[in-house]
Amino acid sequence: MKIENMRNALIKKFGKERGAFIYRCVTNHGPRHSAESDMYRKHWEDAGTVERFFQLVEDDSTLRHDSQAYGLMCKELRWPAPVNPKRIVKEIITDADAGSVMIGDLAGTSATLFSNGRGDGGTQVVVVEHFDGFNSNAFDLIGVIKGRFQIYDYDCADLRPAAEADLDGRYGVYAWDGVVVFNLWD
Repeated sequence: MKIENMRNALIKKFGKERGAFIYRCVTNHGPRHSAESDMYRKHWEDAGTVERFFQLVEDDSTLRHDSQAYGLMCKELRWPAPVNPKRIVKEIITDADAGSVMIGDLAGTSATLFSNGRGDGGTQVVVVEHFDGFNSNAFDLIGVIKGRFQIYDYDCADLRPAAEADLDGRYGVYAWDGVVVFNLWD
């Protein structure tokens, strides 16, 4: 496909504002992004159809974990959450009847809920220690927590000192479609 048609195709697929923004991310030619931009250009030229372009992008592991455009397309097209398995420190499945992940102090005296981005059912909780462990552009930053805390196995659990996992540090908490990422910031 001709590169000149990409902007209009993305606008048609995602709407004027979102499509134009994704196009700007795809074609960003700054020093840090020129190789990435070249990969998107090659996928577009090789694709033949817009849907094939999306498939080529989704399958490209070099774009998956830090490309802003990949993260945005991931969200819009409902691709699997881009978490780098090599960077996972801990991974657990929790249950949700309040559409959340419950965290609390180690003494079991207080707790709060973070939305899982989907609702009731199982929630995949992933702990990563590096920013390259997942593509934050595919997730919504839903909060920050600092200190020592525990992750409960059920979001409507009674407060207690025993839980699925305990963590210590300052974490950015991200959610998207039933996946919650705790990313250690320092």
